[in-house]
Amino acid sequence: MRCTMPQLPDTQKYEDASPPWWQGKWPWLLVGLTFVGGLMLPRWHSSSTTTELIPVHGVVYFQDRPLSGGTIVFAPDTRRGQNENGPIGTSVIDDQGYFRIKSDGNEGVVPGYYFVTIAASSLPPRFQDPAESGQTAEIRADLRAPLEFHLK
Repeated sequence: MRCTMPQLPDTQKYEDASPPWWQGKWPWLLVGLTFVGGLMLPRWHSSSTTTELIPVHGVVYFQDRPLSGGTIVFAPDTRRGQNENGPIGTSVIDDQGYFRIKSDGNEGVVPGYYFVTIAASSLPPRFQDPAESGQTAEIRADLRAPLEFHLK
C-alpha cells in the first residue's frame, strides 16, 4: 500500500492586504512628533527655570495704627528692571493690618522691585495710585522679616 500525502490547497500571496498604517508615513510622523515636542519644550523649560517665589508678609499702619481691612497690591516696577508681564502680588489686609502676598494663587512674589498700592475705605485715594502712593518694596531672596508700611 502506498501512502500518499493529502493535497494541500494552493496558497496564495496576500498582496492585496493593507500595509501597516505607519509604512511610508514615518517621515511625517517624525515631523509631527518634533513639532509637538517643540511646543512642549518652552512650557517644560519655563516651569523648570521659574524663579522661586519669596514669601512676603507684613503689616500696614495708617496714622500709627494698624489699618483695619483693605487690599494691598505689589506691581512690578519696570523702571527698575522688573518684567512688566511678571505676576502681580495681592493680599487682603485683615483687621489687624496684617497681609500675606500671593501671586497667581501661590504664596510670595518673584524677587525684584515693586510699586505698592493700598486700597481701603479709610485711606485717601492717592494710596491706590502707584505714581502717588510713594510706597515701594524691594523683595530679595534673603527676605526674612515682615514688611511694614507706615502711611500718613
